[in-house]
Amino acid sequence: MKKLLLIPIILLLTGCWNYNELNNLAICTGIAIDKNENNYEITFLVSNAKKNEVSAKEGEAGTTTYNGTGETLKEAINDIKLKMPFKPYTGHLVVTVISENIAKEGLENILDYLARDTESRNFFYILLSKDAKAKEILEIISPLQTFPSQTIASDINSSSEESSLIYKITYNDFIYTLLEEGQNPVLNSVTILGNKEEGTNTKELSDTIPKATIKIDTLGIFKEDKLIGWANKQQSEGINILSNKTNNIYIKTKCEDKYIMNHVENIKLKTNIDLKNNTVKINIDAKSTISEVNCKINLEDKETINKLENDIKKELDKTIYEATNLVQNKYNTDILGYGKIIHKTNPKKWKEIKNNWNEIFKNLKIETNINIKINNQGTLLQTIKEAK
Repeated sequence: MKKLLLIPIILLLTGCWNYNELNNLAICTGIAIDKNENNYEITFLVSNAKKNEVSAKEGEAGTTTYNGTGETLKEAINDIKLKMPFKPYTGHLVVTVISENIAKEGLENILDYLARDTESRNFFYILLSKDAKAKEILEIISPLQTFPSQTIASDINSSSEESSLIYKITYNDFIYTLLEEGQNPVLNSVTILGNKEEGTNTKELSDTIPKATIKIDTLGIFKEDKLIGWANKQQSEGINILSNKTNNIYIKTKCEDKYIMNHVENIKLKTNIDLKNNTVKINIDAKSTISEVNCKINLEDKETINKLENDIKKELDKTIYEATNLVQNKYNTDILGYGKIIHKTNPKKWKEIKNNWNEIFKNLKIETNINIKINNQGTLLQTIKEAK
């Protein structure tokens, strides 16, 4: 009986200890990693708990940043700790932004250090800063979110559902792809639109039009742990489709001298690799919805719909070609996971060819068979122009 009574008492004591300890912690929701010459510069984005209580009415930022430098990551973080009144805590880390120049050198050391952080849960998003320092990304203030890290996370979450350009890549996702045989990783990038300096001003919290905003951008292409180049928007969309990371895409087709916007969704992808004939056969089945019409067209005419379906197929085929041409001919890096498919389906064959996979991958002939059916013209069965 005494032992049973001790259990709730111990739990109560533990709860009080945690509560008091939290008051002495600086909650870190974002980390930026830059490099100047031989020194790392680390930036912690920290929740400003006391100012959060009055930020809405007084226009004060709910966060603050602390910077540290050092020849190693640990030295830079120790430098930050000397400047902070509380102990930094990364258990609620949302995002880590890494500068482009570090990614080109290789992320192995940084990934290894982040893995050794016992407080972090490793489910945070990892991104590359593009055309800006990583720390500048975390310093941009958004009127819609208390923390810049939340702005980035919200952008990724919403965009990954609505756009084929972006999908969610956490630290664990990146590490898993990096360590797995037969596939190289990619990372989303993030950039700043507008005036970087004015975007850090707390006046932004009360302005109707922000002077700077954060935008999730195109994919960074890797060979092992090194960034070797960037994809553009169309190439990024094609990569995500071929990697089975998205099931929808908006495609623009010509109509007279204007355009029709088509939402291609429910994309079903099947990939078959025939090493005897050195080919990859990709079958794509999808449905499409007409979301915008800017010309006079008869949507009740079967031939018109058939032509539109063919136009969508051609544009989607172009997107896929742009992606495969980029990864095969320009960068020669298998970020599509074709080597991984062989490794899983035929481990013995993979063992024979893996040392020559770069050359084999580069020369694979990729064939596509696309089937698109328009199943929805929106709430209007006919365009207003045609009805008039």
